[in-house]
Amino acid sequence: MRFQTIVAPTITELFERQIQGMILSGQVEPGEKLPTEAELAENMHISKSAVHAGIKNLERMGFLRVSPRHLKTAPKRLLLNLF
Repeated sequence: MRFQTIVAPTITELFERQIQGMILSGQVEPGEKLPTEAELAENMHISKSAVHAGIKNLERMGFLRVSPRHLKTAPKRLLLNLF
């Protein structure tokens, strides 16, 4: 009998999936300002380091634009280029 390995997602991956889903479903508009990392961590009951890592990954994937003290979803034209 062969069993497949079970791999559970990390908190960072779950955070990324939730933010991606909110963006893709339209719950969060393109260019909309998001709460700070600390506020996201507190509201989602996860660590700031998980939020920080997830934001960096989402920025790299093109879902977010990060500048000092500002966290926004990417403009619509950039989000359309993801697919």
